[in-house]
Amino acid sequence: VRGTFNQIASVELLFPPSFELRDRCLMSVEEHVLYRDRPEWADVKPVPQDDATAPVCPILYPEEFVDTMNYFRAIVRLDERSERALELTEDVIEANPANYTAWQFRRLCLYALGSNLAAELDGFVFALSRDNPKNYQMWHHRRACAERLSASLDDADERASVAERELKFCHKQVLLDAKNLHAWAHRQWAVQHFGAWSGELAFVDELLVDDVRNNSAWNHRFFVVTHQPEPPTRRAELDYAFAAIGKAPNNESPWSYARGILLSRKASRLAGAATPAEHAALVDTVDADCAGMAERAPACAHALVLRLDIAEWRATNDAANSAAHYEKALEYCKILGEQRDQLHANYWTYRQRKIQEKKGE
Repeated sequence: VRGTFNQIASVELLFPPSFELRDRCLMSVEEHVLYRDRPEWADVKPVPQDDATAPVCPILYPEEFVDTMNYFRAIVRLDERSERALELTEDVIEANPANYTAWQFRRLCLYALGSNLAAELDGFVFALSRDNPKNYQMWHHRRACAERLSASLDDADERASVAERELKFCHKQVLLDAKNLHAWAHRQWAVQHFGAWSGELAFVDELLVDDVRNNSAWNHRFFVVTHQPEPPTRRAELDYAFAAIGKAPNNESPWSYARGILLSRKASRLAGAATPAEHAALVDTVDADCAGMAERAPACAHALVLRLDIAEWRATNDAANSAAHYEKALEYCKILGEQRDQLHANYWTYRQRKIQEKKGE
């Protein structure tokens, strides 16, 4: 781990152990009391799994799992939303964290009982995330609980604390795994749902200083600048991208970011280059920047790829000179396929064919 994250010495610093979970994990199999042997569950008739009359190859589940699931099916059938049902869902989820029915029923119990949802997020969900950081059901449950918690609060500061909790949780997750798409998706939901845009670009900056090749951070930056109420200018974001390109020309992430900022419709809401003429002038500037980068780093194919995309954009937006722009695009395809990016020669041949089709229309 480098840069700003040198203080993070271990996973334990990010996720301090839950003593309740630790105690449960230390419990031996012999100490586990089956639900059928618990007096408080004597009034419930367990519902066994329906494997038909003569299953060809029945699964040999552990006895504890079978017992737990039999009582869970019974509780769901009874629709009993009680404290003991809530505790039962904890055992079911710990046995199989992907059991979406158990997660859904747990939420029904939490809501019916008026449980402390902040404690749910900081306790059970947080502890489970240590071993299941990419569990779909856990992330959906977290979002649902956070939404309901914030909706129940009248005080703006208390609602802001919910947003802060979610952002901190996501931060810890991406420090452990920068590619955890669940954490990034949850963070995007959180900043948009709570309007927590302040500090997001600084957050991304911190990650990119540590690793300029963090494509997930680049993707999040694009989401932020194209959704926040007060977006930066296109020119500023292009300068940001090219500064990163200067550090690592063969890093595809900032090139993709620059392409999106320059040519994507989503980026049209950014400040600056509002008129077609201003946008065209900005495209010309970036094309010149790409030409300069291609000279300084001849082995970098990404500069030529962006020039190819610019040529196609010009052919679409400059009807009077579309034929010349298409010819330039075909020239770039040929160079890429034969010299700069031979590994993907078939792809550049495909692009040539599609450009020829457009040119003939």
